[in-house]
Amino acid sequence: MSKLKMWPPYWPSLFYKSSILFFFLVFLNCANANSTKLKQPGIIESLEVLLDLHKKQFKLLASKVRRNPKVLSSISNIKELGLHPFFVRSIIFHSDEKYLKLAGQNKCIFYTLLENDLLKTAEGRIRNVIVNFTTTDNKKESAILTKSDFINQVYKKECPTKKETSLLFADENINSTLKKIDFPTPENKKDCETILEDWQRNPFTPYLCRVPEHIQLGNIARKKLERTENSDFSKRRFYVELIRRSEFLKKKIPYFERSYLNNLCYGLSNSEKFCRPYVSDDVWSKVISGELPDYLLAPKCKAALGKTKLTKTQLKSCASKFKSEPKYCVSKGKSGLKSFSPSPNCDEISDALMVSQLETDYHDCPGYLDNEGMINIHRIINHLDGKKLNSSSKTCVNEVNNSFANLLFDYDYEEGWPLRLCYNDKIDDKEKCDPYIPGNNVDDKMAEGSVVSQILHKTRGLPSNLKCSVIDKKKFNPNFLEYKSGCYIIYDPNQCTVQYCPKKIVYNLKEIKDIKYIGKPEFDYFATSFKSEKFSLSNIVKEIFKLKESKIRNFTDLIYFLDRKPSNIVHGIGCAEDLAPANFKKTGLNQCSPLPFIIDGYMKDAGQVRMVTRLAVDDIHSPRLIPWNFIFNSIASYKVLHPLDTWTLYGIQESSGGKN
Repeated sequence: MSKLKMWPPYWPSLFYKSSILFFFLVFLNCANANSTKLKQPGIIESLEVLLDLHKKQFKLLASKVRRNPKVLSSISNIKELGLHPFFVRSIIFHSDEKYLKLAGQNKCIFYTLLENDLLKTAEGRIRNVIVNFTTTDNKKESAILTKSDFINQVYKKECPTKKETSLLFADENINSTLKKIDFPTPENKKDCETILEDWQRNPFTPYLCRVPEHIQLGNIARKKLERTENSDFSKRRFYVELIRRSEFLKKKIPYFERSYLNNLCYGLSNSEKFCRPYVSDDVWSKVISGELPDYLLAPKCKAALGKTKLTKTQLKSCASKFKSEPKYCVSKGKSGLKSFSPSPNCDEISDALMVSQLETDYHDCPGYLDNEGMINIHRIINHLDGKKLNSSSKTCVNEVNNSFANLLFDYDYEEGWPLRLCYNDKIDDKEKCDPYIPGNNVDDKMAEGSVVSQILHKTRGLPSNLKCSVIDKKKFNPNFLEYKSGCYIIYDPNQCTVQYCPKKIVYNLKEIKDIKYIGKPEFDYFATSFKSEKFSLSNIVKEIFKLKESKIRNFTDLIYFLDRKPSNIVHGIGCAEDLAPANFKKTGLNQCSPLPFIIDGYMKDAGQVRMVTRLAVDDIHSPRLIPWNFIFNSIASYKVLHPLDTWTLYGIQESSGGKN
């Protein structure tokens, strides 16, 4: 075979001519506006006429060459071969500008764009190409070839490395190939522009952009399939194949990579479009870029994915998910760590976290505890202590109770912690009662399971390293081998309240009846009598941590207090029905369900100021933005019902002395 001219030398000139034509039409339209009273076509109309003419000419050409189908193996005497100028012109008129910009780099990039369905003609998606060829006897002909035949030929002759690249992105290899490609996340605008320039020069980019394009084709095909008659088998088969392809890519390629590629290919020729998600003013982006601590995102991400540990890719995937699907946070992001539903959407949570002042390097589970005051105190203590807890659904109950119990012990008020496990001490021949903290935590000697284990060791001589686990009655199944031996503390959540939760202790499937649970956790959050004021939870926290406390009477007090110091927070109790009327409905007059909460920031939006509020029943990482008048009304309603007619909203500020 003689020398083949694959790359059309007219490509740059055609692209240039199409641009010149556009400006010429603009000039012509303006020039004629004042020189004649005859109606002249506008620029849009002129272009529409031009495109319509081109489509007609392209159809005539396509119809003509289809009468002369060829396969390369049948053309034995080719001297020159190239794409038909009309075919190239049709690509220029109908392809996306961002891919045309890439195509202008070199011939091999143009062919990879063609291979990956990123270029279009007047007929849309390209399956066949129209070529001109000259035979060795100088006879010139036009013919139509399958795209795959043409691509195989030009890769072999002009771009030999592209064949290997195609294999890397074949269906069976694409997942392993993507694992080896770095998808850098920009940290600032300059960094973002540099990354985009690198992608524009990257030979893999056309293959990568095929992914979001094919997924989008599948999404469109799904809608078209619903409107297609069952009798139209060919169309339905075509749409089903596009959907199958789309679903294959979704299953094969992780969400982060899909989201990244969607953004890359959407903004391939526009740095503003590409960079917008990475330099946007939201919490999720700032966590990924390192501007904000990862605990603002990681706990929600772990819960959403059901993971105890996260890779960087998984964290990025969650950030992308939270940004692109705001409704995702309404029900997700707290699995296994029960709390009130529904939560705010991702956008509202992000806005709230941007101005939040509360330390939350842990996760809690208010849905497992009926005492909302304990949850609020736990959050205040962790804010003041700055603790980092490796919270899980197994340990979160114990962590809350542990904070609470240790607060009382630090206050030398051990008798204030009422929960005891009582048994008969055979050595002293009398009943003894040991304090315990509800929940599982193998590292806490006062955890319920640990105390029961110690008692069984003392009274029955069981191994000192025995572990007793607190377990839901629904999960405990004596027919399973894992439950036939060992120590379990079984409870029925349907029978448990703040003051009463009957439990059954079982060892090797035999019930232990000589260990008794006593005590009821009854505490005043704010004092309900002058006599108990010293032992109210708010007072104990104030004394232990040497806090400066300020009564917040109005909106001005609140804003001033929060602005005074970055670590300042406000806590209080109000009627739930007024705090969040959309979630807590009133069913009668003067109805009030007391609910503790924390305010740790505020934001101004369209002339309205909303407070960053964490209700004690809410997920700690899903703060709400609540208007001040809702908060004021809730406290005013609760004040009417309070035994001491107390205004229950106070600012908490650490003194220089710190904790006792």
